[in-house]
Amino acid sequence: MLPSAMGAVVDGKSLDFQTPLSGHLSPVRAVVPIGFLAIGTILMSKFGLVKSFEIDNGELDHLRPKDCFVLGYELARIDSLLATGEAISQPVHADNKNRIESSCRDAERTYRLNWMAGDCSESWMMLEVAPKP
Repeated sequence: MLPSAMGAVVDGKSLDFQTPLSGHLSPVRAVVPIGFLAIGTILMSKFGLVKSFEIDNGELDHLRPKDCFVLGYELARIDSLLATGEAISQPVHADNKNRIESSCRDAERTYRLNWMAGDCSESWMMLEVAPKP
């Protein structure tokens, strides 16, 4: 049974879940057990929660499930780039601001996250991360 969690990142892939029947997005919880998915005698995949978004205050309630998937995918990508130690310079969704800041702090990387010049929609920010020394 899958957890009622939104935006889980499992083995580098972002996943979204909705609470059955209600259609409401549920907070991410560290509820995905570490283990293996086997069908018959065939090992299909190793699975486990890579990162909890620690969301439960309705931060994403105004977004559609596919938008939440995009934010999860973007965060997984940022986490992968942070792990390389290389410099990062790219636009990111403003709705991911707190999660990206948390990822940068967790990776102990120096970063700047500023509103993009000329973006009157205020939906994009520019992420600048210094290379790891």
